[in-house]
Amino acid sequence: LDMTCEFDYKYDTTIVIFGRGSAEVLSYNNAATIRMVFSSPNFDTHPPDSLTVESCEPKLSIDDMNFRGGIVAFILDMIESRLRNTLENVMEETICQELDSMATTNVAAILTLLGNKLSEYPANIEIDSLAAEKALVVPPGTTLIDFGGKDTKWANSALEEAISYLGADAKDHNGLRESDMNINILLRNNILQDGAFVVNISDLPFVQDGKLWEGHDRLTQTAITLNSVRLL
Repeated sequence: LDMTCEFDYKYDTTIVIFGRGSAEVLSYNNAATIRMVFSSPNFDTHPPDSLTVESCEPKLSIDDMNFRGGIVAFILDMIESRLRNTLENVMEETICQELDSMATTNVAAILTLLGNKLSEYPANIEIDSLAAEKALVVPPGTTLIDFGGKDTKWANSALEEAISYLGADAKDHNGLRESDMNINILLRNNILQDGAFVVNISDLPFVQDGKLWEGHDRLTQTAITLNSVRLL
């Protein structure tokens, strides 16, 4: 999380000294860890339908503060190190509030959308895996290959060998793990983009332009944008 915060301030003392100014706070390479708990009536039959944010642990540090507004701004620039802890605490609290709001609104909306989509498909339906074969109409003069016959045992053997090879563990020199199944290694090295399955957020119907949330309060203006998701 990179943040640029701008705010205005004013001062008024008992000795008829008053004025106003503005300030800019720069903060880079921050992070926040959020623990979300998903709930469902029964995870075996129903997708998650709600969530709660259990904890938020922000890690934020201010890199620079710039004050503008006369002699008072000069003084504040001189003592900015003493102000950093106070502003960091306020900004950390704001970050967690915004992320909590984003999770309980945007993520909840995604859960509702997925739940509605899945509800269109009937549950506990019996599927005939041979339905296509039973409905097949063989044109006259066409001879089909019987993979269960004596002459095609080699095909079954080759298929079994292929399944055994693809499911076997092997050293993964380019992956995140020391070893993985051959099928995963082949996909990462030959099909996937840079070894990952990339989902462009702009292709998803429930996120417009990848912008998850945007808003501002008296202290900060925040925009959270998600460009893509990489599944490794």
